[in-house]
Amino acid sequence: MNAVRENLGLPLLVALAFLLGFVLHRGSICAVVASRDLVLQRQPGRLLGFAEAALIATMVLTAVSAFPRPMPDWADWPLVLLGASMLGVGAFINGACAFGTIGRIGTGDLGFVSTFAGIFFGGWLARWLYADATIHAVHPAAAPAVTLLPALVLLALVMVLRYRLAGGATSEFLRVSATMAIVGLVYALLDTAIPDWALAHAPRYILALAVFPTAIAAALMIGSIASGLFSGERIRWRWPDRAALFRRAVGGSLMGAGAMLAPGSNDTLLLSGVPSGAPQALVAYVTLSATIGVLVKRQAPRQAGPPVT
Repeated sequence: MNAVRENLGLPLLVALAFLLGFVLHRGSICAVVASRDLVLQRQPGRLLGFAEAALIATMVLTAVSAFPRPMPDWADWPLVLLGASMLGVGAFINGACAFGTIGRIGTGDLGFVSTFAGIFFGGWLARWLYADATIHAVHPAAAPAVTLLPALVLLALVMVLRYRLAGGATSEFLRVSATMAIVGLVYALLDTAIPDWALAHAPRYILALAVFPTAIAAALMIGSIASGLFSGERIRWRWPDRAALFRRAVGGSLMGAGAMLAPGSNDTLLLSGVPSGAPQALVAYVTLSATIGVLVKRQAPRQAGPPVT
């Protein structure tokens, strides 16, 4: 795995992270938004787009000979389901998942900084309260979930389905496909070059002054901000009110604790765990999405609760 880091080097990895942050903002990539689209508008396009990203990540990991690769032990099903449910509740309260939080920083909403403070606190609290449960054994994933050719066939089928559901809106279809291709490609390379990389771990890496992960985290945020600057709309830097700050900190805390128990946040589960063939990672991601969907459905009649924007 270190061969990828040696071949690409820190400057190129930082550039890739910048690109990822850019498209996360530009494409509004977020599991909460995808769940809202499905539940409220009956539009599964964004969720299908995440499937595309997972398949592309699988192909990239296979192409760079990332297997066997160390993966956390997802053997404890109760913890996997509890952690995934906490991730879903936390993302709903926060108004964005890990990817969405990065993207929303590019809108000028500095309140999402409190989300990362919450993620750090929640992860620390989970490790302190449940030390045995949050220390996961590591085992090598010998092979990807599917090999290159089946992954390519599945990708084509998913894209055809998404195109048909989009009603032939070619420009939007191509935009989502390009965005998800970048997400899957860049995340897989970062995950291969930096073991245990995850957005939910970014605050811990920064405080530990770990050079590679800290540079990647900074590049992600700068990329999101750059996307906002180039979007043609003037960024208005703003702090939300105390209630919104508190809500995001609470949501982030649940996300951080859930990521420790699962283990992994939505990015890790979808783009690292699923491509590595871990059934627990797939079930956890489905649980996370279903939890958000249920909460969105319950909120919809009242038109209250955490706002989308």
